[in-house]
Amino acid sequence: LKKVDVEALRHALTYLPNLKDVTLEEELPSAAELQKLTDDFPDVNFHWETEALGRKVGTDTTELDLSGMKMNTTDEVEAVLGFMPSLQRVIMCNCGISNEDMDALNNRYPDIRFVWSVYVGWHEVRTDATYFMPIKRRLARPYGDQCDVLKYCVDMVAIDLGHCSVTNCSFAAYMPKLKYLILA
Repeated sequence: LKKVDVEALRHALTYLPNLKDVTLEEELPSAAELQKLTDDFPDVNFHWETEALGRKVGTDTTELDLSGMKMNTTDEVEAVLGFMPSLQRVIMCNCGISNEDMDALNNRYPDIRFVWSVYVGWHEVRTDATYFMPIKRRLARPYGDQCDVLKYCVDMVAIDLGHCSVTNCSFAAYMPKLKYLILA
């Protein structure tokens, strides 16, 4: 269907109880209208594709990489989430949004994993990283409380901070998968 009138479609669907699939093209209704339509007709598989945030997205989009796209707030991303009901992961490394705002976004949508980069001294660490070993790079060892931002890396399994001058390890309390922490 092209250029759908949502109310007309809703009315028509009540007379088509055996309909299984509907593909929407061109001018789509708003994300809220699409969500309501899918909620009201759970036995119908709705399919669509649209342009959002400069990317082609649709009902089958499971991962969206927005890395490097400069943003001031998370509003732009949140406005298009409804167009991607299958979305599981959004990568937003180096988008310019604060760690606190990214963490809040991640908490508002528990079914979607938002990934971004944190900086520990000179080291860029993705929040989905499973290990961190800064000693691999000379002269770039973290010190003091620079490792505090690692608390956003909840998938971390191993951290080697040996020979670093780290003064606080409270970040480890936020890492349920952490098995190895080297502080020698």
